[in-house]
Amino acid sequence: MKYFVSDKNMFAIVNFFKEKNILVSLNDPAFKIAQFKNWNVERISYTSPIVLNQRLKEKEKEKEKKEGKNEKEEENNQVQNSPPLKSSTLITYTRKNRYKTDKEEKSFYELPEHSFSDENLYFWDGTHHIELNLNLRLKNIEVFGGHPVCEILENDRLLTKQVFQKLNIPTPPFEVAFSIDEAIQILKKSPFEKAVLKISTVSSSSPIATSIAPPQELASLLEENKALFEKAKNFIIEKFIEGKEISCERYTWKKQIGFFNFTIEAKKFLAGNLGVNTGCQFNLVFPDSLIDKIASLTKNKKEFQKVLYHIKEQLEKTKDIEAEILDINFIIDKDFNIYALEFTPRIGYLGTLSYAKILKDENFYWDYIPDYLEASFVPKLNLIAFGILLTLPPYPYTEIVKDPQLSPKDLYIEIQSFEETREDINIEIAPEGIEYDEDDKCFYSNSDYLASVHSTTTIDNISKLFSSTYSFIKDNIHAPNLQYRSDAENFFVEYFKSF
Repeated sequence: MKYFVSDKNMFAIVNFFKEKNILVSLNDPAFKIAQFKNWNVERISYTSPIVLNQRLKEKEKEKEKKEGKNEKEEENNQVQNSPPLKSSTLITYTRKNRYKTDKEEKSFYELPEHSFSDENLYFWDGTHHIELNLNLRLKNIEVFGGHPVCEILENDRLLTKQVFQKLNIPTPPFEVAFSIDEAIQILKKSPFEKAVLKISTVSSSSPIATSIAPPQELASLLEENKALFEKAKNFIIEKFIEGKEISCERYTWKKQIGFFNFTIEAKKFLAGNLGVNTGCQFNLVFPDSLIDKIASLTKNKKEFQKVLYHIKEQLEKTKDIEAEILDINFIIDKDFNIYALEFTPRIGYLGTLSYAKILKDENFYWDYIPDYLEASFVPKLNLIAFGILLTLPPYPYTEIVKDPQLSPKDLYIEIQSFEETREDINIEIAPEGIEYDEDDKCFYSNSDYLASVHSTTTIDNISKLFSSTYSFIKDNIHAPNLQYRSDAENFFVEYFKSF
C-alpha cells in the first residue's frame, strides 16, 4: 500500500478524486481538506501515548482555568479520550460547519496513529521528518524521497559546491566566507561586476537566501542587516553568469535510474518577467527522449542539442547520491557553456506535477512512482507539458499582508470542469487550494495558492499548447481577482530564440 507523508503545506500533490492514504503531522492542514472523499487519514506522532495523554490533561487544565472551574474536582482532571476514528471516517471541514460552535470537530489527537510496516511504500515530497525517514530506511521499510541528505543538499550552499566539485560538474567562480564580517570584506574586494550572494541559514528566520547585485551593494546589505545573518553557517559569493536557466531532473529507485526530464521555468511573478521571484509561475517540461526535437526550435540546433545531452551526463554522475528525486538547475551562457547553480532534492512545484502528466496523464506523481520500473508500464515519452500557477491576492505577499479583509480563504470558486481535451491537448486542474462544500454543493478557496493547470501534447502541436490552456482557464475557472501570467508563448519563443 502507498502512503503519502504530509507536513505543513505539503498536501497539494494529493489527488482528491481517488482513494489515497495520507499520514499527517500536528497542525498539518492536509487532514482538514479530507472532505474530498475516501482519504484514509492517520497521524504521525513522535511521542508516546503516555506523554500525549499528559499533554491532553495539561490542555484540559488550562481550559478549566479560563472557564473558572474547580481544578480540585477529580472528575474534571480526567481526560476522556475519544475513540479513534475508523480509516473510512470522513473528517469534514467545510465552509459552513467549520465555524459552528455546536458541532464537535475532530482533532489531530483523535486520528488513528499509523503503524509503519514493511508491506507499505512511503512517499515524501519534501525534506521534513528526516529522523523518521532515516529510521524507516534503517528498518528496510521502502521510502521514496526525503532522505536526510536531501535537507543538507538543499540548505547548505557550501556543501553543494563541494559535491559539484567532487563530481566534476562545472559551477560559476565563487568564494566562501564563514562569518558575516568575512563575507563583507570579500564583497568589498570582489572583482565580479555582478555577484550572487547565497546564504546557508541554520533557521528559517532569514528573510532571503539568495540575492543578486553588484558586490558593493551586497556588502551594504549585510552591514545593514547583521543581526539577521549573524547565525548563518556560511556565505557563498558567486560570479553572476548571464544566460538562460534550465533544470534537469532524474528519478531513481533502489539506485536504478529511471527517467530524465528537463524543465524551463518562468520564475518572476509578473508578465514580461517582472516582479518578485516566486520560484515558478509557469513551466515547459519535456523528457530526454525529445532533446533532438526541442533543439530544432532553436537557431543553433546542434549546439543546443549538444548542451542538453551534456547536462544529462552531468546529472548521471549523481546516481550514488541517496535522493530518489534530484534535479540540478543549470545556466547556459551565450557560448553554450553550462554552470550548475543548485540542487533540488525533492519534487518541484510545478515541474514534477507536469512531468507526471506526461508519464501517466495524471498530474499527481505518486500514482506513477515506482511504476516506471515495472516491465508492464509504458510511459508516454513523446509528450511535452505546460504547467501554470493560479493564485489569489495577497499572493505572493502572503507573509507580509495580514489584513483579514484581504483573506484568500472562503471565496466562491466556480469550476466548470477539472479536465478536458482541446485541439489534441489534454488539460487538467490540480486543485491545491480548492475545497468542496458538501452543504453548498460548490467550491471555495482555502489558500491564495489556488490551483495549477497542466497540459500535455506532442511537440508538433506546441503552437496550440499555450492558447488552448489559457482558453480552458478562462472558460472553466472563475474566481475573484484570479492571478496568473498570460505571456507563456512569448516567454518561450524568446527563450528558444536566444539560442
